[in-house]
Amino acid sequence: MTRESVLAAFSNLNREAGSAPHKPLLALYAVSQWLHSGKAVFRFVELEEPVTDLIRTFGGAGSSTARDPFWFLRSDGIWMVESAAGAWAGSDRPTLEELHSRDARGRFTPEVLADLEASPGLAVELIGRLLGTYFDSADHRTLLGRLGL
Repeated sequence: MTRESVLAAFSNLNREAGSAPHKPLLALYAVSQWLHSGKAVFRFVELEEPVTDLIRTFGGAGSSTARDPFWFLRSDGIWMVESAAGAWAGSDRPTLEELHSRDARGRFTPEVLADLEASPGLAVELIGRLLGTYFDSADHRTLLGRLGL
């Protein structure tokens, strides 16, 4: 992916009008964690609580847990889900119990991660794009604070 295609992919996470910003919240969380610590693989059991909290605070209506964005962000071509054993078997939306028992892990695709590592400032630009595209400007400062940014 090019820098421009990564930015475009992150700008098109919610294709339907009125969609809740759950996938953008997960993306913001993952990018912020990558900026803080270089973390690139996210165990569901570790991100479930902080992302669910973000969803309940900033997500509006709809799903109130991290399960759906964790699973459905894959459809945008920027995120992968694996089990502790490797590739995730099956394409049906897993239950919370399956995500826990199979030690589900999410991560940006190798192409997105390579672009983040190769392009200084891309992560900060992504955060700005996600905030500007999916969230009211009145929430930006609070959301950035919650992400430790």
